[in-house]
Amino acid sequence: MTLQLIELADSRDGQVSPDPANQLVTRKYLLSGTDDELTARQTVESSLSAFLDGQAFNNYRLSPRGAGIWNVEASYGKKKNPGLVTLNFDSGEEKIKITRAPYGSAYYPTWTTTTSQLFAAQIRFSGSGYALNDVLTITGGTHTTAAQVKVTAVDALGTIAAVTVQTVGSYTVIPDNPLSVTGGAGSGALFFGVWVTLGGSANPIVNYKGALGIKSHQGEVKAEGIDREVQAFGFTMQVVFGPTFPLTSAFVALCDAAAWHTNSAPIDVTIAGIDFPFATGELLFKGATGMQKSGGSGVAGYSDFEGEVTLKFGKQKNLSNVAIAGIPGVTKNGWDYLEVISEEDVEAGEFIPAAKQINVSQIYDQADLTALFIGAPTIASFSPTSGNAQTPVTITGTNFFGVTAVLINGTQCPYFVVSSISIQIIVPDTAPAGAGPITVKASGGSVNSSTNFTVT
Repeated sequence: MTLQLIELADSRDGQVSPDPANQLVTRKYLLSGTDDELTARQTVESSLSAFLDGQAFNNYRLSPRGAGIWNVEASYGKKKNPGLVTLNFDSGEEKIKITRAPYGSAYYPTWTTTTSQLFAAQIRFSGSGYALNDVLTITGGTHTTAAQVKVTAVDALGTIAAVTVQTVGSYTVIPDNPLSVTGGAGSGALFFGVWVTLGGSANPIVNYKGALGIKSHQGEVKAEGIDREVQAFGFTMQVVFGPTFPLTSAFVALCDAAAWHTNSAPIDVTIAGIDFPFATGELLFKGATGMQKSGGSGVAGYSDFEGEVTLKFGKQKNLSNVAIAGIPGVTKNGWDYLEVISEEDVEAGEFIPAAKQINVSQIYDQADLTALFIGAPTIASFSPTSGNAQTPVTITGTNFFGVTAVLINGTQCPYFVVSSISIQIIVPDTAPAGAGPITVKASGGSVNSSTNFTVT
């Protein structure tokens, strides 16, 4: 029996589209001459062309009718290309709890004049030779009236055991602790002063030095923090895998090993045609989800194998030599953990949480994340280098993954991705005569050929 594959007369009935290049259609054939399925498949796969009326082959279905006759349905048209990357991103906001601002200041009404007064004095060094009821004057600072303390208890050697504030004073600039004194019968006493700053209404005004959500109760001050919306950037990449871009066990293992790592070196990647630069430590890979599925055989070794994997990422900007909570020179990679260590400080008679130290800790290990991204395509050559409409052209190069368009001198062409290093195109009827570059647009970027193709 002679093997024959014939397209049926009604193969294209009812399959009309205003945009045929993007239509997925079915072509119907009748195969005769064999009862053997393997022979039938080999005949179909060697007979069907990679292009039909400018549309690329996708897959086919074979079903027996009996007496050596088979029904064949072949699918042509646009579908997801292996290596195609779809980008989804969110540059919105997220809520976090923060307890300290980058800096803290106290602001007063312009009509208010502020003065500081001595609230309490704690003995730092007791000195010697002092007498009961000695009045000691505080030195230093800028004042209209100096503050004074009165000795209320001494021992046999004149060592001060207790004092009380005698005169609160009036200061625009308070003296630094420890406080020195003059007067009295002895020498060597030093004190730690607690000052209160008063506005024009005589109400204490406290500089909490960046602490947020202050709650004060019975002399205890806490920085409870506030909920604050901050800028956040996260994105996912959905990658289509297929025969020309297989989902391998090595790639799955890479996703597992690289999960919850940051980039160990600067990386500049193109995702769905958009360029993203990331400095070291800014990019965090949060893992991947996906599904692999495979089916029957197809034309010339192509199958209806498909798989899709979603890769999840987040970005935080690096900080370099910035001041936080009044502490200068802070540098951190984007995903490092920054902690402000606070201790009690005294302001206006209150013990407030004041920043004393900042710790920066690396909580995510670093790894090379470049293999998670598809590199930019390259064009090494194409053949032939000239031709008229409907001329087939073969392009060779690298990284032909997720190809979205191929153009000759700016005119789109029907194309078929044979492999990651080969693309077949057809010179379109609409291509104007003349010379121009061939352009390949893919998930990893866009590239123009270094030499021109001439449309004759």
